[in-house]
Amino acid sequence: MRFAIFSTNCSADRAVVAVAAAAWLCAAPLAALAADGSRVAVFPPVNLAGRAVPAERVQAALEASLSARGFSPLPRADLDEFFHRHRVRYMGGISSEVAQAIGAETGVDGVLLTSVDDWEGVDPPRVALTSRWVAAVAAAPITWMGTSSHHGAEHPGVFALGLVTSPEILLARASEEIASALADSVATGGREERSSVRGRFRPGSFSVDPDWAAAATSGRPLRVAILPFVAEAPGREVGEVVASQFARWLLESGKMEVLEPGVVRDALLEARVIQEDGPSLPQVDALRALLDVDLVVSGRVTDYEAMGSAPGSPFVGFSTRGIDARTRQAVWSSFSFGRGDDRLGPFGTARIRSSITLTSELARGVVEALAEELGTQRSRERAAGKKEANR
Repeated sequence: MRFAIFSTNCSADRAVVAVAAAAWLCAAPLAALAADGSRVAVFPPVNLAGRAVPAERVQAALEASLSARGFSPLPRADLDEFFHRHRVRYMGGISSEVAQAIGAETGVDGVLLTSVDDWEGVDPPRVALTSRWVAAVAAAPITWMGTSSHHGAEHPGVFALGLVTSPEILLARASEEIASALADSVATGGREERSSVRGRFRPGSFSVDPDWAAAATSGRPLRVAILPFVAEAPGREVGEVVASQFARWLLESGKMEVLEPGVVRDALLEARVIQEDGPSLPQVDALRALLDVDLVVSGRVTDYEAMGSAPGSPFVGFSTRGIDARTRQAVWSSFSFGRGDDRLGPFGTARIRSSITLTSELARGVVEALAEELGTQRSRERAAGKKEANR
């Protein structure tokens, strides 16, 4: 695999991260190497943490972990030259044109796009990364997404011997998990089997149009465009964090084709429509016309606190809405709220200290509730009952 990372003069930072990553890699079992030696261009990480992030150290950790799994990185000089030649400045996504060009000109199989969703360097440290693999072809399909989130006090252990005070250790863990999951996906081409989400993460309210749900999976997979959520909570980046978790779980459901956010952004720029306070009908119409989108998903973040009322007790709340691009009607809505210290269980083992982990589980709860309705016998019966009642 080939991997591209921007260079800086932070050689000391790179050395520190390399040592931490090597120590973690030795301590943790390695996933199987990517069987085909996939070549990859790794774009510089995007900062969604709302504070200064050591991007060079994040890149160095990802480089060490991915290289250990047989990926062949695109040399940095080649990536820099490509960016300059095509005037690529936006790193939060990739357009169809750029995806096709980077594959044709550099020979990479895919692009790895990463966001730093959370970062805290002081004790207790926090680190959260979300990455996605986009194939380097004209359609720019997302074929894999994953998140790794860690908190220094997540596994304190006996006599607090498991406490972590260095963000470098958490960064090495996160990059290791991202690389392992990606390598497994490339090698097997399958989705990871997971148990159902816990009840505490299910949406507090959920409704779906039974007619739409009954017909949703009758043809090809739904093409879904996910827009950044509007953030009422401090920090506009929070809306992008929540949107990325919905993209991850909708993709993993296997029932929808989630469009690359960079492709969606490019289409909206082409149509000259701007999102200011949630999706507008002109946006929905533009996405339908340009990308043949079936469903537009967005929402609003009403509560978001990484620390919570007490250290290590985050809380998150958001509403979600899906709009049928064909009818321009809302066909799905939900509201979710959760706290890291809800239903702790014996000895507090169920505590969630990371706001990103909490956000991810809440988004998964909504997607599971939606998947249970799509094309099922229950949704068909509800649709038939609705028609009978309207006669």
